[in-house]
Amino acid sequence: MNPNSRAARFAAEYVVDHNITQAGIRAGYAPLRAGANCATLMHRPAIRLAIAEREASLMARVDLTPAKVLREIACIAFADLGRLYGPDGRLLPVPEMDADTLAAVEWLSVRRSSDGRRRIRVRGLDKPKALALLRLHFGRRAPLIEGSVGEGHVTDEAIAAALKRAP
Repeated sequence: MNPNSRAARFAAEYVVDHNITQAGIRAGYAPLRAGANCATLMHRPAIRLAIAEREASLMARVDLTPAKVLREIACIAFADLGRLYGPDGRLLPVPEMDADTLAAVEWLSVRRSSDGRRRIRVRGLDKPKALALLRLHFGRRAPLIEGSVGEGHVTDEAIAAALKRAP
């Protein structure tokens, strides 16, 4: 494929946001037909290969691996935000917080109430969504309802054990 062609530019633009129509427009295709024309391009092996190569290059540049992504999702899915607090119930200083648990924190707010007492609020990232992503990754699409696990399904315990074994 000619690196200066619109098709090559489309492959480069597609990696930006994975939006076929917008990538086509940025690559120089007419806005009214960009979606249809580029959807056809996506069936070409050379285009798919160019996109895969660009995505692999991007992942290597940012040191992103599937294992790292799974590890971060697992930190959110299995986080116990109670580990942010000491035995006395007070919030631990950030340097003393467990890194895996801290990775699951969306935000932490410390404010003074009208009576002068500190009010601490902690919000975790979306645990159900993280669990759903893990379940999809491991091939289980059944809802997370007790008793819904049938023969041949991967259990949540098996998922947690597999993640602990992952590098």
